[in-house]
Amino acid sequence: MDIKVLLKKCPKLCLALFLFLAPLAGYQAYAQGGITVTGIITDVEDGSPLPGVNVVEKGTTNGTSTDFDGNYTLKVSDANSVLSVSFIGYETQEVNVAGQKTLNIKLKPSAQALEEVVVVGYGTVRKSDLTGSVAAISGGDLEEQAISNVAETLTGRLAGVQVISTEGSPDAEITIRIRGGGSITQDSSPLIIVDGFPVSSMNDISPSDIANVSVLKDASSTAIYGSRGANGVIIITTKKGRDGKIAVNYNMYYGVKKIAKTIDVLQPQDFVKWQYEYALLDDDLQSYERYFGLWDDYDQYIGMTGNDWQRQIYGRMGEVNSRDLGIRGGSEKVNFNFNYAHYDEKTIMVGSDFKRDNLTFALNNKASEKIDLSFTFRYSNATINGGGNNEQNEVSSADARLRHSVGYSPIPLPGLTTTNTDEALSSYLVNPFVAVADNQRKQLRKRYNLLGSFAWKLIKNMEYKAEFGLGNSFDLDYRFYGRSTYYANNRPAAENQGLPALVFADRKREEFRNANTVNYDFKEFLGNDHSLKLLLGEEMIISKDNEVFNEIQGFPKDFDFNTAKNLTTQGTPQTVDNYYRPNDKL
Repeated sequence: MDIKVLLKKCPKLCLALFLFLAPLAGYQAYAQGGITVTGIITDVEDGSPLPGVNVVEKGTTNGTSTDFDGNYTLKVSDANSVLSVSFIGYETQEVNVAGQKTLNIKLKPSAQALEEVVVVGYGTVRKSDLTGSVAAISGGDLEEQAISNVAETLTGRLAGVQVISTEGSPDAEITIRIRGGGSITQDSSPLIIVDGFPVSSMNDISPSDIANVSVLKDASSTAIYGSRGANGVIIITTKKGRDGKIAVNYNMYYGVKKIAKTIDVLQPQDFVKWQYEYALLDDDLQSYERYFGLWDDYDQYIGMTGNDWQRQIYGRMGEVNSRDLGIRGGSEKVNFNFNYAHYDEKTIMVGSDFKRDNLTFALNNKASEKIDLSFTFRYSNATINGGGNNEQNEVSSADARLRHSVGYSPIPLPGLTTTNTDEALSSYLVNPFVAVADNQRKQLRKRYNLLGSFAWKLIKNMEYKAEFGLGNSFDLDYRFYGRSTYYANNRPAAENQGLPALVFADRKREEFRNANTVNYDFKEFLGNDHSLKLLLGEEMIISKDNEVFNEIQGFPKDFDFNTAKNLTTQGTPQTVDNYYRPNDKL
């Protein structure tokens, strides 16, 4: 082609090429710049707006949530981005933006959430059919936390459920209040039921052995338990066997604990100066000079290093060691579940530790098309050492042992003895290590449970179920009060005051439970649009309690906890109470 002809046609070719590439260039700039997407998210069934829905650009951390009216605004990085929309109780959707600036989305309720089964009194019910106020936590949620007590898992998870630890001692009892219930007797504890058996505490249950926890909160859901459920009901169901190949699970974790904060105390030089000023105000310089010398010698305390008693008593590196072995499996006819859990905790306070072993075996047998049999054995053994931070029967917080760690002299003083002598123990403050040794406690707890059930489908939609259970508990509780404790100096008779004392209790309890229920479902007559079930039943609980309570005072001055526990004849028995309640029926 002639160059002159090409030059004449060049402007026309350039114009055509520009017109062809301009839209593509504009699209590319449009895509790279991103767009802002707005819209409203509603329920597909009734069209109501959904607040708090999560809207996230897929593959990124870019996201937002809907406001109270279901509106959202999100700037995405690409016009072809995909939005992931999720909300509790609804199916998660992924929506392609496709260049749209307004994108209204309708969410469909999750069939799985509606079909989820919740354990209630003497049975189960689908969430979609539930009318009462019931909250539930699955066993999977418990496995995500490193905890020693099942009650800890309820903290902050359930509305209207308040969980409070009584103190920081190992395996301290945890108080649970449902909807802030109160009582004239000051006992507002909820009814706790484990596999149908009423129990007084959840401390002896391994979190790894739990399938689910249901909390019944309102009158309609707790009414079936009568007055026992007035303060709410906590129903714990342990794991059972399942069909399929044998599965072995082994979980363990190790953790450490450290005191987070201590109370600020004076340095030795400031402590001595404070004692001098206090002596001046009290007009008792002689007392100051007895311990600290003349004021002219104050310079010897400047820069001196003192003892941080809080760190020495509560500053130990605590350790937590937990191991859990679970074996589940079986066939359609017979399946089983075996679980062993060991928990070992050494707390931050000297002389305190906690060990617990749990063993569970569950066996299910489908004897025929209409008959199901089940058997469960559960065993728990716990040992708790340590008296905690507070003295039993203390008059006020001033009697707590923490006062010794905070107020005791940070430096050894010539006129101040720190041994277990009459002079040392007669003062308001004693050596913190003496205070710990003088307030010791040891608890031994054992639990045995045998449970069995027989279920028979009488006719279509009607089932009869019989449950049987045996429970045994053994508790030994030793409490030692040394010469520095408020208890030893005030509780005993005058001739035994100021001498070590030992209080111990031996408790035994046996229970037998039998429950017979008949359930009938009217769904054959009402269809799927309505739900009506009939429950008829009776329950009987027979218990036998035996408690022996001993109080021994007046041990020799140099007796410690172990010596007093092994040589009880060296003290003076003051109280021997034996409580026996046979055939207590409910």
